[in-house]
Amino acid sequence: MANDAQMIFDGTPTTVLTGATAVLADGNYSVSGTNATLTQWDNTAAGDRWPNAKATFIGTFTAAPDLGATIDLYYTAINVSGGTEDETVPTTTTQEGAHYLGSFRVPNTATTEYAIEINISTLGMRVVQFHIYNGGGDSLEITPTAWTVEIEGFTLTPSA
Repeated sequence: MANDAQMIFDGTPTTVLTGATAVLADGNYSVSGTNATLTQWDNTAAGDRWPNAKATFIGTFTAAPDLGATIDLYYTAINVSGGTEDETVPTTTTQEGAHYLGSFRVPNTATTEYAIEINISTLGMRVVQFHIYNGGGDSLEITPTAWTVEIEGFTLTPSA
């Protein structure tokens, strides 16, 4: 039907977080070089200015997560105001300048690889890096596959 909203996706999800050489312990934030590899997400490149994004968490717990547990998604801005200043990234145990975006609610079963999606607002985001907080009650494991977070921008537009 004309003028009904259509979702238009970027078409290329970007892996913005990957589990690194150590597990992400319960109660810890992902920190570059310590327990994760962080890849910046540029919402200004090649004309991209996505107001929304689909965030996908893929990971495996070493034991069953606590009932009702979540993996929380955060971001920090890079090159704030067009300069070279960055917001303060989390430490392994402290949120610092990270902004909360949403939560992936994880099921209460172990050794199952989860793929969980949430929609987030990316209004005003330019160049950012993402972080997760493990509130699952147990460590995220690296093997057999690394845990990851992917971001794919999308927008709504009227249909023709």
